[in-house]
Amino acid sequence: MLEEFLKENADLFAADYVILKIDTQNMENGKTVANRLDKGRGGGIPWMVILDSDGTELASSFGPDGNIGYPISPKEISYFVTMIEQTRRKISPEGVAKIRSE
Repeated sequence: MLEEFLKENADLFAADYVILKIDTQNMENGKTVANRLDKGRGGGIPWMVILDSDGTELASSFGPDGNIGYPISPKEISYFVTMIEQTRRKISPEGVAKIRSE
């Protein structure tokens, strides 16, 4: 569901983000890369991390209550929007509101 959401709303994220999927089952070294990025936190699939251009983590889907996965509940959606608000540079407040509503 997360993959579909990101595809369907790619235009909302394009100004600030490059969306990259890591398939831990089918990509060579996918599991190694995923393990490096999740830093042993575990928590299931899907999970996401927002990195800067140097590969430093800016935000991840590991919130105070664990991994939000595909955010469905109001609390998960709120945390996801917080991730966007904290890391966006070009997306306007109106764009963030549109992401929240989608």
